[in-house]
Formats: sequence, C-alpha cells, structure tokens
Amino acid sequence: MEDIILVLYVRDVEYGKRLLRFLAGKKNPRLHLELATEQKSVEYRVGTERQELVILTDQTEVKEQKEKKRRVLYLANRQDREEGKIFQFQKAENIYRELVWQLKLDYEYGKSPDLQTVCETEEGVYLVMAPDGGSSTVLSAMLSQYLGNKGKCLYLCMSGFPVYNNGELVSGREPCGEGISELLFALGQKRFAEKESALHQPFGQAWMLSPAVHYKDVLDCGAEDWSVFLRRLREECGYNSIVIEMGLLYEHTLDIMALADRVFLLQENGVQGRIRREVYERYCILEKKEALIQKTRAVPVTSKLSDWEQELELEDLKQLANHSQKMAYVERLLKGEEENVCILEDDG
Repeated sequence: MEDIILVLYVRDVEYGKRLLRFLAGKKNPRLHLELATEQKSVEYRVGTERQELVILTDQTEVKEQKEKKRRVLYLANRQDREEGKIFQFQKAENIYRELVWQLKLDYEYGKSPDLQTVCETEEGVYLVMAPDGGSSTVLSAMLSQYLGNKGKCLYLCMSGFPVYNNGELVSGREPCGEGISELLFALGQKRFAEKESALHQPFGQAWMLSPAVHYKDVLDCGAEDWSVFLRRLREECGYNSIVIEMGLLYEHTLDIMALADRVFLLQENGVQGRIRREVYERYCILEKKEALIQKTRAVPVTSKLSDWEQELELEDLKQLANHSQKMAYVERLLKGEEENVCILEDDG
C-alpha cells in the first residue's frame, strides 16, 4: 500500500493547526500531513505532486477530481456514516479514528470504528523529557502510577539529578541502592530477569530501579546497550510498560528517546519554552531522527502541574495512584485530549 499525503484545508486556520498537530502526534507511518491556508496552495500541491493527494476540508467548494488524483474528505456539521464525510464537531481522537477507517490505514475496511471506544494500547515505553529539568518527575510519577494500575510498570529515572531512591524521596546525600547501574552491566547474563527481580523496589502501584550510582554509568552504555536493556525488561521481566524520566542531554539521549513508543516533552510557557522546543527539533534533524519528532507531544507546564510537583513530598505514592484528578489528567494526556497536548508546533 502506498503512503498517503493528507492536505488539511479549513476555514479556521488555528483550528487547522491544532488538528494537524494532533494528527501528527498519532505518528501513523503511512500518513504524511500538510496544512494549506489558501485554496491556491491546495491547487499548487495538486498540480506539483505526482502521488495521490487526499484533502480534508470543511469547504464544500473544494471538489474531488480523479483525473488530478485528488480525493476529498469533507468535515461535515452532522454525524454521518457516509463514506467521504467525517463529523467535525467531535473529539480529535474520534476524527482520527474515522479518518484512518476512511483511508483504510489501520482498521479493517468495511467495519466502521466504534466512536465511543478509544483503543490505543497502554503498553510500551514512555519517555518524559524536560529540557530545563523541571516538572519531569511529577509527570513521570503520575504516569507510572496510572500505568501501574493497568499492568506491570517500571519507572526508570535517567535524569542527572534523581530525587527518588529505593522507592522513596530521600536525601540526595544518601548512596543509591543497587539498580540501573548493576543491571546495565549484567546485560550479557542469562539470569538477567532473576537479577532484576532482586533489584527492583516498590514504587506505589509500579516498580522502580534505583538510579545510576554515578551519571557516568549512563554515559558508558551505547545505543545498542539501551535497546537490549529495554527489550529484556519487557520480554524477560514481564513489564507491560516502562516510564523513563530524562532531563539532560547525554551522548546517547536521542538514541534512547528514539527507542520509546511515545515521548512527552515538557514545555514551559513563554519564548524560552518555545526556543528550547525548537532546539530539540533541530537536534533531531541534525541526528537524522525526524521520526522522533513525530512521536513527541509537547506538554505545557501549567500552574496545575507545578502545584502537583510541590505536593509530591507530602503525598504517598499509593495516594497518588488513587488521586482521581491526577489520574484523569494522565488518561486525557494518553488519549490526546488534554488541552494543548500536541505534536510540536508548526510556525509556518
């Protein structure tokens, strides 16, 4: 099957940008997205592209032209099961599900998706990155507790300045227990799973390995080591999900991030947050890891998230796992419904 170029062309440009970011965040490998702000831009793309284009639009004057390899999907103002139409006024997740059905991308064609059901898997490797080091711990802790309620979850702190040790918030002067460092250097051992079972510590509803004794332990391992490490944790130790917290750039940081299924990039408000996000994009391009941008969602550091960070020292992790507001936040985040959670902004 050929890949599909989807050109999004709607009256409300800001809505179009938000929808484009959300769709890009789904990281469908066969869907290539563009945004057109004027009809002449659409006509130009149709005239210059040899591959078939699909236009997603709310403007009925845009007509399908098979001789120009142009197919049109209309964003309709009422719920409809008719092929060629998608109900516009619904959650972005449901628009995506209808879109992949119409384009025969994921779902079995002929079977209309249940729009009330979100079927994204909650298994996999999740990575939380804070370019300025802030708020990554609270989001990682919340994410691990949510996923720990769903299956066996492991929390790994690979930040240069970890705050959890032996499953608890303890003084940074306390020596780290055996954990990540020891297991990384046991990659070649047959009894890897047995060793991991002896090293992991309870972390609320999840588990954790104590952080590296010295940050240089992380630097000593290459990209292939991390790939083997995560694979053995999933396949041999039985973890349904792994949450990795990162805060600083090391030699292999982007290599590790590329191993994740989903990446959450925390972004503070204002111009500094935007610039740091753009620097991240530039690094991905320089390292030829453009696919990493596609699996990344920007998460605004709101006052709510900052307040929850302050509550960590007062809150037992098991309480955190049962905190309905915080777990609802994580659920919305994973479904792509949390406000402004989206793929990196396209300023064009």
